[in-house]
Amino acid sequence: MCRFLSALVLRSGDIICDPEHTDSHEHLIEAHGLSDRGLDAFVRVEFIPVDQNFVDVSSYKLVVDEPGRPDWFESALEERIIESLRDRVRRMIVEDERRLLLGGCWILGPHAVVRVVVNARIYCMVGDSQVGELRGNSQVGVLWENSQVGVLRENSQVGELRENSQVGELWENSKVGVLWENSKVGVLWGNSQVGELRGNSQVGVLWEDSQVGVDYRASAQSKEGAACTE
Repeated sequence: MCRFLSALVLRSGDIICDPEHTDSHEHLIEAHGLSDRGLDAFVRVEFIPVDQNFVDVSSYKLVVDEPGRPDWFESALEERIIESLRDRVRRMIVEDERRLLLGGCWILGPHAVVRVVVNARIYCMVGDSQVGELRGNSQVGVLWENSQVGVLRENSQVGELRENSQVGELWENSKVGVLWENSKVGVLWGNSQVGELRGNSQVGVLWEDSQVGVDYRASAQSKEGAACTE
């Protein structure tokens, strides 16, 4: 499985990495017309946070996602790759207030406040981070801790809500994959969807054609108490 942050290291020392669009090594290989000749031309790597400490770039480690290492992948090259990817992750981290994030790949730190996100990928949100609106084809991978998104609009998506994270409203074709623990979604409108409810997670009100896929919650709650379909 390819994990964030995935990259290819070419024999020349160049790095191919496109976190805004993919964490797949195979997508990167095809997109750049590379021929997979074992370890002769490139090496698959991942730069991953230790213990899910997403905002501490010093804790990230380089993992070679191959059965072995070629002779040309020397320690000096490895150190240069680590520094380059560390700098790339550092530039993704938002710790302040922003009016708009337009495109790109981002990590929202504990105190980040973003009014609007348009056509961007947010890998994760942690702490008390907040987003006012997700628009277009924006995506959030995981909301952790007390992070919040006010409104999802158009084709925006959230993969998972965990712990005490919250989404206020889902509109149009927006989606949330899984709600865990004590996470909450306030209102679903239009064709919006929630895939799964787990733990003590909650959905307030469902309107129009909105849907909750499967209710796996441990507590025996009536779906009628969590849905309004007027």
